This record gives sequence, C-alpha cells and structure tokens, in this order.
Amino acid sequence: TQLLVIDSPAALKRKRLEELVRLADIVILPVLPSVFDETTTRRFLTTLEKLKPVRKGKRPVAVIGNRVRARTRTAARLDDFLGEVGQRSVASLRDTQLYPASAAAGLSLFDLRSRRAAGFVGDWQPLLSFIDEITAPGGG
Repeated sequence: TQLLVIDSPAALKRKRLEELVRLADIVILPVLPSVFDETTTRRFLTTLEKLKPVRKGKRPVAVIGNRVRARTRTAARLDDFLGEVGQRSVASLRDTQLYPASAAAGLSLFDLRSRRAAGFVGDWQPLLSFIDEITAPGGG
C-alpha cells in the first residue's frame, strides 16, 4: 500500500483519535462553509492540536473547504473562520452534483471524461500536490 485513506468521524474518542493520528502521515480535515461546522471544527482542532504529533509539527493538518460556492459570503466566512483558528484552506472543493451522480454509477469524479468534470477534478490538484510533497521521500 502506498497511500491509505482512513475516513473517520470528527467525534472520535480521544484515544481513538490519538491512534489514528499516530498511523497517519497527514490529517485531512474537510470543513463545510457553515456556522454549524465552525463550532465542531474549532473543538476538533483544539483536541487535535493537543496531540503530540500535531503539536510538534510531525503530522501536518490539511484543512479542505468542502462544498464551497466560490465568491459567496459563506466562502468568505469560511476563510475568515480558518484565519481565526490559525488555519488556511489547502484546497477548496466546489459543490456539484457530479459527486453523488458519479458515486451512484460506481465511479469517482476522476473517472468522468467530460469537460465539466475536468474543472472539478482541477479543484483537487492543490490537495494532491500537498499530499505528494508530504509523502515524498524526505518530504514533510
């Protein structure tokens, strides 16, 4: 296995979170642009920052704006919120029905060949580059 993605809920018990962070090379945290996500994200980041690997800079945290509608008040609010908690968005994934539509067909966005899909695939490039940088030999 070259890369393993573990998708877990943010509401993990601290011991389980510590275990997953210890196994990880990177912690990727998707955040929705909503006031409801701000409270839980703030709480999760506070817990995460207390963990030794994160606190000592050995586990980078990549915050991802999820279902973001560019140039909206909520997108600006998300940027403001991330600034308040000392984070920045590594990537911003736009909201699109291509995700559930491709999943319903047993595909991912990366399997689609339309020009429209290609634009959304491009949203992933900053995150993929970040992961490549961290996981490259001598990286991170």
